[in-house]
Amino acid sequence: MGGPATIDGRAQRGTDNFLHAEMVIDGVRWPTCEHYFQAVKFLGTEPGAARHLEKIRQVQSGGGAWGLGQSRNFKLRPDWEASKAAAMYRAVSTKYAQHESLAEELRSTTGRISAAPSTSNWQVLNSAVLERVRHDLRIQAGMPSVLSEAELSTVMRLTVLPEGVPPLVVAAFGCTEVQR
Repeated sequence: MGGPATIDGRAQRGTDNFLHAEMVIDGVRWPTCEHYFQAVKFLGTEPGAARHLEKIRQVQSGGGAWGLGQSRNFKLRPDWEASKAAAMYRAVSTKYAQHESLAEELRSTTGRISAAPSTSNWQVLNSAVLERVRHDLRIQAGMPSVLSEAELSTVMRLTVLPEGVPPLVVAAFGCTEVQR
């Protein structure tokens, strides 16, 4: 859980979802990708949920956010399993969009991305998220993708919010912007 991905035989610091690289999503400031990811999994509608989500947002470390996100005192989004890779894609792509030095670090790589070992199938999903973000960054910079069409198709399938799934917003903060 946590840690940088390996690309081109080297650990790439910026790929760590626990890296403090503050970003703003829907007008809310998040210290790490992990903070946003752990908060957005909850519906946030029951009493006390807003306080819990704010605790996640304020905790000092990505590991602390992960720990608070394991609580089951509040309801998870019913579509969480289907939307979690899209949630992390939203956080990671925002991080890179708001931190050019990190974007350049990732954009300059060409090898297969192997995310840090983690729980369940998260290593596979997180690798797909990073591959999609790198693809997007390279295309935006006028550089060729390093993914084949088949690889890109797989990465997109794994990281796009499924049709009909409600937007990824942290309801307790009154967010309304939709991003697919």
